[in-house]
Amino acid sequence: MRKTLTFFIFLISLSSFSQIEFSINEDYGVYLIPCKVNGVPLEFIFDTGATNVSISITEAKFLLKNGLLDKTDIKETVRYQIANGEVKEGTKINLKEIEIEGYIIKNVTAQIVYEQGAPLLLGLSALNKIGKVVLENKILKIYPNSNHLSKEKIFENTKAILTKALNFKDSTTIANCIFKENFLGLHTIVSLKEPNYDYFEPTIEEYEQMSKDYAFLQTKIINQNNQVFLKRIESSGIEIIAFMYDFILARKETKLIYAIASKKLIDIGNNPSKEKFEEILIKQ
Repeated sequence: MRKTLTFFIFLISLSSFSQIEFSINEDYGVYLIPCKVNGVPLEFIFDTGATNVSISITEAKFLLKNGLLDKTDIKETVRYQIANGEVKEGTKINLKEIEIEGYIIKNVTAQIVYEQGAPLLLGLSALNKIGKVVLENKILKIYPNSNHLSKEKIFENTKAILTKALNFKDSTTIANCIFKENFLGLHTIVSLKEPNYDYFEPTIEEYEQMSKDYAFLQTKIINQNNQVFLKRIESSGIEIIAFMYDFILARKETKLIYAIASKKLIDIGNNPSKEKFEEILIKQ
């Protein structure tokens, strides 16, 4: 007799990405914001009175020397006014990328200040490209838009949410996520109890069907909400989703592995039939 397996799945809504917070530095009375400019770690001061981004000639020379700033990024001469009212000359440049807490803004207009010790200033216009900016009780809060996420940040968030959604345990079933750079593995262990009245031994075809049933139900979790979560999986660099099953019966273990490309899963649409899903599921 074949045991009927029931897999209880609780579909979750995709959580939004949390806000970024920076506390005011009590020693200096400013907000210090760690950033990566074209991949180089730098620390900026958030200037509530500034609209643009400025770096000193020191940082500009470093970027130029290391090929992180090229001739096409250097624009025209500009004039700006400092706090005492004096007008200074600088150079307008394009910074290809600024990353803040895993959120990336591209092609940021900035200016070079021709003073060796000039502070690195981050204006409101740059932060507004990430999301809504709020100053509240000496806390700088940024409510980011997910479209500015770096690949690493997408992977980190995807891993956290998917682990919570797919890790499962009851008296007969344990399911866990395994993450690699471009691979998501769903490892499911199922303990099958032999009926008392006769010997129970599923055929390989029955094991295969049980595996496909599990894979389809697990896929329904990652394919919900109009495929938003699935598309984030692909954006994070995960190309393959593998379904690994260990069926245990009377100390005998049967292992089966199936795989599917995340792109193919996107291509078949938001609510595929079980038959359509099984067509692109590949036994390993």
